[in-house]
Amino acid sequence: MFHETGQLAKMFPRFDFVPLKTGDLPLIGSWLRRPHVEAWFGPPETWMREITQYFAEPWFEAYKIELKERPIAYLQCIDPRAAPPELVAPYEFLRDAPVGTRALDFCIAEVDCLGRGYCARIMMQFVTRVLADPDISRLIVDPDPANDRAVRCYERAGFRRTGIVETPEGPSLLMEMTRK
Repeated sequence: MFHETGQLAKMFPRFDFVPLKTGDLPLIGSWLRRPHVEAWFGPPETWMREITQYFAEPWFEAYKIELKERPIAYLQCIDPRAAPPELVAPYEFLRDAPVGTRALDFCIAEVDCLGRGYCARIMMQFVTRVLADPDISRLIVDPDPANDRAVRCYERAGFRRTGIVETPEGPSLLMEMTRK
């Protein structure tokens, strides 16, 4: 688990990133079935099948994000170059990702935590830690282009739009952040 300390922790809520455990899977499944999550993530069964199959793999990091010990969000970070070919094959932007790239998927599950600035704050906290790793130089996200809330969140966190990509789920807006 990791969290912020120092001056930033005093100014903003502190989010803890708790590595996902088998016991957390029912909670994640219930979150994926919530209307505001399923509307953008798609079928929860597909996500749960992948999370259950891969969350313990070294190329797949999954976190339950907590605010004051209350689970409120889910984040996964994968290394597309180390992931199984069958997982990344349908996604050209993952298949062709350069070494040092990590792909993120994220949702705030608790409705009362939406619209409070937590999304950008969580992302900023996470990317600061991830990009401190010298082996990681690029982070990507691919929200639905119609998901204005997610796009704004990622832009506030420092991601920039790179273009529309086709995925099996339909068009996605590819956004990236690179180490400065």
